[in-house]
Amino acid sequence: MALFGPDFNLDFYPFAHRSFSVPLNRMARATIWGDGVIEQCLMLYQSDYTALAIMRTSPGVDDSFGAQMRSGERLLKPGNYIIGGYNKYNNQWRSSALMVLDESADHVTFGFDDVGNQGQPGNQPGDGDFNDAIIRFDFVVV
Repeated sequence: MALFGPDFNLDFYPFAHRSFSVPLNRMARATIWGDGVIEQCLMLYQSDYTALAIMRTSPGVDDSFGAQMRSGERLLKPGNYIIGGYNKYNNQWRSSALMVLDESADHVTFGFDDVGNQGQPGNQPGDGDFNDAIIRFDFVVV
């Protein structure tokens, strides 16, 4: 059953999703930016793959949890999460390739490339920049 993507109609692709953990006694603050030409979407899932937040590059289309994360009003509690990236091509959402750009005990940064998606319609050669959508989670003591 397809439960992934902004329309909840995509399959789980390992190249597009990655798990990460917010350490005990810390919370995670999200910062989002990117250089994608087409619309991008980042989704945060709980470890059981339940969607938690939708954050899109078009202004004003985040869900309430995503908007609160983007504004810094909401921090992630300690625990395990999954991040996924998507891009809109020919009016359809597709999974974006993901790369860990930077990781330490204090943060993790994920970058997404919006072309060159494996096994999906309308594939294009990837440019490999992984800067079309970027999300960084800083693990802070609160």
